[in-house]
Amino acid sequence: MTSRRIARAAAALALAAGSTTAVIAAAGPASAITCTPIHTLAYYPPVNGPASVAGQNYMYCDGFRDYLTMDIYKLESGTWVQVATGPGHAAYLCNGTTSNQFKDQSGDQISAPCV
Repeated sequence: MTSRRIARAAAALALAAGSTTAVIAAAGPASAITCTPIHTLAYYPPVNGPASVAGQNYMYCDGFRDYLTMDIYKLESGTWVQVATGPGHAAYLCNGTTSNQFKDQSGDQISAPCV
């Protein structure tokens, strides 16, 4: 593993621990690496296809993306059920218009007209 990759991994751990931005100095001649977490969960209405609830989850470090697991859960009868997962991106395709609650692995929640 290169020192830049190790530094990006260290930055990801620092952000996972609760920091909003991490700056890690890589060993050797490389300069400091700045990482920013990118995390979204949103409803997308139907346009040339079905509606969806989708999200992204990755670290953006000096022009590189380190993909993190993206999980989407739907509230069904009082229990959160995982409906989609993926490395960096996940999408749940809808086939109705009833409003439902969705959340991701971070606990961010949205209400969407999506069955």
